[in-house]
Amino acid sequence: MDEERENVEVTEKKENEKEEIGFLNAVLKFFIEPTGIFPVLVEKKIWFFFPICLLSLSTFFSTYVFFERIDRESFMREQFRHSKFSSQMSQEQIDKAVNDFKEKSSFLQSITVPIFILVWLLLASLVYYLCFLALGGEISFIKTLYVVYWAELTTCIAQIISIPIMLVKAPDELLNPQEILLTNLGAIIGNENLSPVMFSLLSAIDVFAIWNLILITLGLAAISKLSQNFSAIIVFSLYGAKVVLKTVWIAFFLQ
Repeated sequence: MDEERENVEVTEKKENEKEEIGFLNAVLKFFIEPTGIFPVLVEKKIWFFFPICLLSLSTFFSTYVFFERIDRESFMREQFRHSKFSSQMSQEQIDKAVNDFKEKSSFLQSITVPIFILVWLLLASLVYYLCFLALGGEISFIKTLYVVYWAELTTCIAQIISIPIMLVKAPDELLNPQEILLTNLGAIIGNENLSPVMFSLLSAIDVFAIWNLILITLGLAAISKLSQNFSAIIVFSLYGAKVVLKTVWIAFFLQ
């Protein structure tokens, strides 16, 4: 009886902590103690709008600054230079595509990117949910979605840091978006020193990407009741599969 009473008291204490914790305190704990705060965040449904809004805003503004700062013609011609599809196009078609891109509004180009990112994260959440469910996790899709979107605060930080960097860099230094932040091996070594395939592989080893994967691992482990080690195997394996598919695409279609 004493043990049962103690378990009830512990449960009640945890529930009270969930009710008492404030939003700002929760966000702070998210970066300091993510394992303990994820069960709280997935229960506070109204807080879910915070990562969505912040991600949408940071994505929009970083994309807008990028399109405003780059040399649009050089950027597009660089894309065609690395694409096998351009060999099937006439010079007139390439010139028209470049001119059309130069005339597009930065605002209109930027407004669609956050929508794409949110939809992509929705699909990623579905994949995580199905994998964890298939491997014995006690998990729901909505809670999985909450974990994935909260973990994207790492992406928000990277985008916010990139904005002042893009403002001070010369337009011709922004032709490869993956080299704006020197947080991945590809950017550190330099695109000009690597083949497209190797650059793609090394760019996947990124500080913010790994941070994001760690947070997803901790969050999904906390809500699925699977161990952190097993959760890490699932999350990092899925990331590895995505990197391989992207690399294969570059090798066969873009290089």
